[in-house]
Amino acid sequence: MKQKEWAHIIRNLKRSFEAVDCYWHECLPGQETAFEISEQQLRKEVNEALVKLNSLLKNL
Repeated sequence: MKQKEWAHIIRNLKRSFEAVDCYWHECLPGQETAFEISEQQLRKEVNEALVKLNSLLKNL
């Protein structure tokens, strides 16, 4: 795997972990701030990161 592809995977994983770090169970959709996100937004961001990761892995 090329270094650029690894960097892309690491970046997506980092974004997922950052999203988890700012998740707050009482935050409602549409009320997200720079410091907290809703469960719905967390699921969306993690799903997008996993789709991108899966796509990269299929192209190996």
